[in-house]
Amino acid sequence: MRKLLRSTKCHYGYRRVRQEWYSRVSDAPVFPSFVGLGAQRCGTTWWFNMLLQHPDIGGPRSQNKELHILDRSGQNGTDLLELYSRQFEDDGLCRGEWSPSYLARPDVFMLLRLLPESTKFLVLLRNPFSRVESALTYRNERYLGGRRGISSDMIWRSMYGLQLHMLLNNVGRERVKVQLLEECCSNFQQLYDDAIQHLGKRQFVPKDVDLSVNRSTQTGAVEGRQWRTKYRELFAEDRKRMECLYPDLDFSIWNRG
Repeated sequence: MRKLLRSTKCHYGYRRVRQEWYSRVSDAPVFPSFVGLGAQRCGTTWWFNMLLQHPDIGGPRSQNKELHILDRSGQNGTDLLELYSRQFEDDGLCRGEWSPSYLARPDVFMLLRLLPESTKFLVLLRNPFSRVESALTYRNERYLGGRRGISSDMIWRSMYGLQLHMLLNNVGRERVKVQLLEECCSNFQQLYDDAIQHLGKRQFVPKDVDLSVNRSTQTGAVEGRQWRTKYRELFAEDRKRMECLYPDLDFSIWNRG
């Protein structure tokens, strides 16, 4: 684990990569004003749609919430960054995208640190146990048509503490806004205002606050809660990491799940 953490810390080669990237583009690249990083099955589609209601906020050229460019394996980093820079318009709006898989991909963090310091990052999390169950339900009903067990990938994507530790090592704490889905639902306007303020925009009251986007319809995908006992200690240790990183967040709200 220490080797993984060290591998994602700042290194001196990123300036060279950035210079190479600039030398390869004829026009000044257009960067996103913000990037949503995660996590999967944490209400990010709903939250992104709420942000887009703000008159000063917009998405990429394709209008797709998720671009999934920076997490393409086996491609040159400068090629990915050049492609990424072509996805956004320079029209005065605060434009961004939200690819939930980025948070679980430490290799993406090295590319994120190449973005200008003006680019902000948004992270939305939920109770890790609930996230795993939602991911399992979603996978079974959409892709497999039957019931399968919990995978190691589902567990890893709920290890927010480790992921945030590596992210902050690369982009810095001041650029990252972490919020909890449960708080966004129970205290919507305040959490919405906090996100908007992080992006440097004025307050706004969105309409049609509906959390039903991408909600799974299947029930009983996880029979019993024996699996929770198996991973309780692991998630408790990871939660301690989050509490150290963000002592002002009320993680006790997850005790109700």
